[in-house]
Amino acid sequence: MNDLILFLQKTIQDEILTPEKKREIQKLISLYPVYKVENILTYIYQKFDFNFKEPLISGIKFAIIGSIYASLDKNIDLLEPNQEIFINSIIEDICKNYESIKNKIYNETLWKIESFDYGIKKVYYLDWQIFSSENIF
Repeated sequence: MNDLILFLQKTIQDEILTPEKKREIQKLISLYPVYKVENILTYIYQKFDFNFKEPLISGIKFAIIGSIYASLDKNIDLLEPNQEIFINSIIEDICKNYESIKNKIYNETLWKIESFDYGIKKVYYLDWQIFSSENIF
């Protein structure tokens, strides 16, 4: 699992990323200790079936890692039982997206980073929906 986070740290040097994206990833992954992310990731791996082939499994794992970092940033506890729906949603979304682009993936690093970014955005969107609905009602 640590290898996934190391990949993110190394990818910050990759030429395919914009300087803004590099800073965004660096900032987010530097905020939380690796062991905290790994503990959540271990829990998720134990709860869900990850019987997918590459490169789909990489997309799913990186989307989940992105969601872990964003959930830590937003103080959302992914270890709560009601969050299983959220994790399932990420897995389903990545699978659907993969089906539509699987023949067009030319750069696995970009696929992983885009999946990581999707996981972040999914959490922020969920947080926005919950926060907005609480303010409306």
